[in-house]
Order: sequence, then structure tokens, then C-alpha cells
Amino acid sequence: MARALVCQIRQLRESLDELWCAGDVVLFTWINFLQNDVVALLSISSPLSVSADGLAAIIDHDAAVYKQVLITRQSAY
Repeated sequence: MARALVCQIRQLRESLDELWCAGDVVLFTWINFLQNDVVALLSISSPLSVSADGLAAIIDHDAAVYKQVLITRQSAY
């Protein structure tokens, strides 16, 4: 279950990153995506329940990955 959730969070992050690269003004695009498209993207059919420990682990993992992505992008410029 936790592994599937990590994969879904990663897929969501990648989708948001793609929207960010597509244009300069991204806040409203992200809000629209999260409100209208995320349930279909992640194939969520029932309420999602995550423990605080599980969420903390996901956030820590994704923060480390995202930091590496930013470092890589900055060094490319």
C-alpha cells in the first residue's frame, strides 16, 4: 500500500513539474489540475487514508528527490 502511494505521489509530482515547465504562471494551472484532474490521474476510487508517519516518510523522500532535480536544473543553466 505504501509503495503504491509513493508511486502515485511521484506521478503527481511529475505531472505538476510538466505543467510548471509549460508556462510561467503556474499557480492557477496547478490549482485547476489538482481540483479537476488528479483523481483520474491517480485512479482514486475511494477516500485515501494515510497515517502521519507514512505521510512524513513520503514527504521526506520526495523532498530529497525534488532537491536533486532542482540542483540538476540549476547546474544545466
